[in-house]
Amino acid sequence: MPRQTLNKQGGFSLIEVLVASVIIGGAAIVLARFDGSMLRGTTVAGERNDAVTIAQTQLEQARKTMLAGASVANTTSTQTGKTTNYTIAVTTSSGSGVTARRVQVTVTWNDSQNQAQSVVMMSNVPLNTSAVVAPPSPTPAPSGTPSGVPTSTPTSTPTSTPTSTPTSTPTSTPTSTPTSTPTPNIAPWSANVAYKAGDKVRYNGTVYTCRQAHTSQAGWEPPNVPSLWQ
Repeated sequence: MPRQTLNKQGGFSLIEVLVASVIIGGAAIVLARFDGSMLRGTTVAGERNDAVTIAQTQLEQARKTMLAGASVANTTSTQTGKTTNYTIAVTTSSGSGVTARRVQVTVTWNDSQNQAQSVVMMSNVPLNTSAVVAPPSPTPAPSGTPSGVPTSTPTSTPTSTPTSTPTSTPTSTPTSTPTSTPTPNIAPWSANVAYKAGDKVRYNGTVYTCRQAHTSQAGWEPPNVPSLWQ
């Protein structure tokens, strides 16, 4: 009886299929977590940008009201954003010196991880000094001679004295040469720099003065944040 020969068939074994499935599944889990982290980071950054915009708007409105001579009351309000709700608190207090008041805007919210986040902006607003009463001017002392005090008028005997006409000698008047005042070296504005109130920077050919201490960030250029630069 002839022997039958079995033909070998090519393909994958069960173990190879299981190993490939485990590798593909692990890679898919890692990609899903990475994509979720990127999405959460983008959402948190967008919420913070919205909070900064809200705080700047509220701060500018409060400054305009106070500069017009009106008072700003401490208020708390809520604003609905794209992905969360923002709580806005506006408070005022005594600022630096007696001629300024400080206004502070605090924006709080919970991010997608239910963690509390906040943005705080403040500014010193000068008070309206038009109502300040100027001190009275001193009363001039009366002129003349007090009564009761005898006065004597001296008399002189005129004598003939020869007079001489003086001749004027021309004198040379020194001329002053104007000197040029050196322009102070003002550094350009840069991000991630700690500025304090009174610092001066140059941006696009314009000199700006820092209103309040802060650390600069990208997007906070002097023209974009009038509450920090003037």
